Amino acid sequence: MNTCHICLQPMETTQGLYHDACCRALFGSGSPPILPYAWKDLNALAEKVVRSHVAVPGVQPKLSMHLERGGGRRESRLTLVGLEGGYILKAPVARYPEMPELEHLTMRMAECFGIATAICGLIPLEDGRLAFITKRMDREGNWKLHMEDMCQLTDRLTEQKYRGSMEQVGKAIIRHCDNALFDAIRFFEVALYAFLTGNSDMHLKNFSLLHRKDGSVALSPAYDLLPTQLLLPEDEEESALTLNGRKNRLGRNDFRRLAASLQLTEKQATNTLDRFSDHVGTALELLGKGLCCQDMKERFKALICARAERLGLPGHSCSVTG
Repeated sequence: MNTCHICLQPMETTQGLYHDACCRALFGSGSPPILPYAWKDLNALAEKVVRSHVAVPGVQPKLSMHLERGGGRRESRLTLVGLEGGYILKAPVARYPEMPELEHLTMRMAECFGIATAICGLIPLEDGRLAFITKRMDREGNWKLHMEDMCQLTDRLTEQKYRGSMEQVGKAIIRHCDNALFDAIRFFEVALYAFLTGNSDMHLKNFSLLHRKDGSVALSPAYDLLPTQLLLPEDEEESALTLNGRKNRLGRNDFRRLAASLQLTEKQATNTLDRFSDHVGTALELLGKGLCCQDMKERFKALICARAERLGLPGHSCSVTG
């Protein structure tokens, strides 16, 4: 029995990689597109697009892809374009094994905690390796939405993306979002989740606001969720931005102070922490279904359990199956 490479749930058939509904949600069709590139081809293309400044900004090469719809006997395919593609593709990285699988798993697990995320999945290259693919959030059909990251909103250059604090991000959300309290809670949830999953690279460009067609401004769905501490265990920092004045040795009290800076009440902070505690077991169950190797899943489980302990999440389950 196959595992769906989008939702990570079992499939009733051994044919294909996606449930029909999942495939339609990501690709707009029950038939997935062809990705006509091998890993070595994408590495060469990544170098080329970085040199020509048409890659999506970020340290890891993110390739902008356009979905060419098929017709008749012609299959749909994804092709490399400039910055106007509807999808972002992240190829495997030799230095960091299973990086696409880990990012996809972390994105899916976020939904266990009620965190809205960018629509994403895994797609095979011509040589069988898996790449991470996500649908752009700043597109609604042919309509391009205005999207601002926190570097822009706090008047910082891209190279200054680590110079800031989570409290500053929160203030920008409260200042600009139409439903400030709702989005402040959403941001608090993402901050907790990033710590819980060992993501120490949530810098200013990894939080953005979306200007929707109706004119409203809201915190975007979460993106670039990755357990960087599994890939860079030598990194001593636990947060890319300062939180309660520090970047490591973080605990429950630091997040309570972050909540206070977001103008959340003690009850709202406690309720969020309690909700996280209730869903750690569900997230670990999904972790067991991830497409990375068992050793990586065990390491991820140990990291989450250690972080849950530091957050004082009572009653969490630390068993992993799969």
